[in-house]
Amino acid sequence: QAGMESCPVKTVISGTMGFALGGAFGLFMASVSPENPFASNLQHHLTHTPISQMSYDSPLTPQGRAIADLPWREQVRSGFKDMGKRSFSSAKNFGIVGALYSGTECCIEGLRAKNDLTNSVAAGVLPAVFLGLR
Repeated sequence: QAGMESCPVKTVISGTMGFALGGAFGLFMASVSPENPFASNLQHHLTHTPISQMSYDSPLTPQGRAIADLPWREQVRSGFKDMGKRSFSSAKNFGIVGALYSGTECCIEGLRAKNDLTNSVAAGVLPAVFLGLR
């Protein structure tokens, strides 16, 4: 096998694409997350609800109180930092799953010398078991 058909190349491509997709997905999910101070601030400015009365802000927790007491710019900065962390975490997880799936499928295909649905099913099960054990 050479070029685009080799297992290492397929694995790297799948991992990279998974990382990119996971980053975009994580960024979206973090931006609409109720715990995100930036989303809370945006809601506050759109509805003019005092931040201390918003359910998103979780003022009962020390961290929520600390964020609510910060100036608006600091709250926004904290929100973007949190979004970046969540986005990277999601990107990393998607990248790992993509690489594991693609690499496993390619190896199974090589061992069985067939290209059928069984390879895809087995490739989905084995990484799930591996990740489940972690």
